Amino acid sequence: KTRLTLLLFILIIALKGCSSPSSPSGDNNLLTNSSFESNGSPSLQGWLIGYSDTASIQFSSDVPPEGGKYSVRISTVWAPRRILYSPVPASPGTHIYRFSSWAKRIGAGGSLLLWLKRPDSLIIRSEVSVADTQWSQYAIIDTIMTSSSDTLLVSILGGFSQLFSGATFFDLCRLEK
Repeated sequence: KTRLTLLLFILIIALKGCSSPSSPSGDNNLLTNSSFESNGSPSLQGWLIGYSDTASIQFSSDVPPEGGKYSVRISTVWAPRRILYSPVPASPGTHIYRFSSWAKRIGAGGSLLLWLKRPDSLIIRSEVSVADTQWSQYAIIDTIMTSSSDTLLVSILGGFSQLFSGATFFDLCRLEK
């Protein structure tokens, strides 16, 4: 009887620890424009271009399932890599973040990166390369300790090659806490 009571107690504590009462209900995407469109038109609203060469960043009507009308296409270049990024103010404390995107590549592919920007540094937390030539979902999950002066940066990058051409397509980007 004591073992059963102890087992039930441990189970209740474990289940309570799995709940997330602080998570907002509904859509908890911290990105303002996850699908690269606004009012039915292609848009980079909420995203910043890492380099002034915008010719390597284009919109495409090739989208994943549930992807709306447009995705973004970033060409493979020699240097510097073409990048789109979106800054998100960090919540103080230790949190688990999930950055995900649907993506595919043609030729040399790009990647997704999660950065932590502190007042005195910029740290790459995690990176995942886009390997598939068909639309697939990619995700980075990371536990990050932040303060109120920190910013999370999610970025999508085109490929990097002097020898091979290519492009990487991205859509339905999400950052969730």
